[in-house]
Amino acid sequence: YRGKVKLHGTNAGIYFRAGRFTAQSRTAVITPTSDNMGFAKWVDERADALAGAYKRMDSDMVVFGEWCGPSVQRGVALAQLKERIFATFAAYKISARGEPTDVLVTSPEELAGLVEGIPGAYVLPWYGDTFDVPWLDPAEDLEPIVARINDIVADVETVDPWVRDTFGVEGTGEGLVYYPISHSGRENFTNMSFKAKGKKH
Repeated sequence: YRGKVKLHGTNAGIYFRAGRFTAQSRTAVITPTSDNMGFAKWVDERADALAGAYKRMDSDMVVFGEWCGPSVQRGVALAQLKERIFATFAAYKISARGEPTDVLVTSPEELAGLVEGIPGAYVLPWYGDTFDVPWLDPAEDLEPIVARINDIVADVETVDPWVRDTFGVEGTGEGLVYYPISHSGRENFTNMSFKAKGKKH
């Protein structure tokens, strides 16, 4: 496993397919007239940059991230930013029939190539080192891992390190999302990922 700081915002995605791109929330396609916190409007305003990004992709894709910043959520460092941002954390390739494939992208370096040149788009880096979770071991053997994660979450909740280092703003963070580095496909990845949040969240 390896973690990324979890941002307190609203889930968002950009669906690149058949020469077009559309905005989506966690559960639906959205538009500037039927929006989710202004994300579709943000996408619409960046049509040229998104078209350029699409041309560099080697297949159709969905790029996922957190739409966050002022008025999206309260009580976190992100709320102090001057404008809202799209912070990318994963993507997956789409088949020719428009269906999700098992090709999943979580590497910050690869994600950076997907959103390069899009104003207001960022990529969440890895936070901390990799570690193993032997899920089949007795619960008591996992307690040192839980304690380690809790310590990291407490630090992030005190000061969100990504917001501080990227924007020079200090404030509360939500926690972390831990990604399985070795996995066999998108479904297994989804089942094995987990969130670790602070008590304030």
